[in-house]
Amino acid sequence: MDAKKIWNHDALFDYMDRDMAIKKGDADPFGYQVVGEVIDVKGRAYSDFQEEMWDTYRANYGPIGPLFSYRYDVNSSSATNTTDALLTLRNSLGLSMDSTGWRVQAMTGDSNCDGASNSTDALLILRFSLGLSMGETSWCEE
Repeated sequence: MDAKKIWNHDALFDYMDRDMAIKKGDADPFGYQVVGEVIDVKGRAYSDFQEEMWDTYRANYGPIGPLFSYRYDVNSSSATNTTDALLTLRNSLGLSMDSTGWRVQAMTGDSNCDGASNSTDALLILRFSLGLSMGETSWCEE
């Protein structure tokens, strides 16, 4: 079906991925930790049929959400650029990220998929944003 591309509305599909996963009892696929969030788990869909269809076929359509993009587009500007590299470096130095647009998620800025966001990741994001070759680097694309 590939409706995500046709609709061109990632937020809607990402919301559905998150909602369906949490209501099923799975971990939040985006790694969000919203303090005080209450999830109504009475029903994941309008009918059992919808839930069964989701559970049966959702996995056939690629990874859930834009997890990889938050690794590089750390401020959700819909582009990976030098600002993302600077913000990743700033975060790795322990500086305040208030009012920067930094996405508070487990994988934000972790461009080499090693489980941490640090100056190496900032350098990789800078390299990518300048259009330099990413071959022979630890850049990961999940």
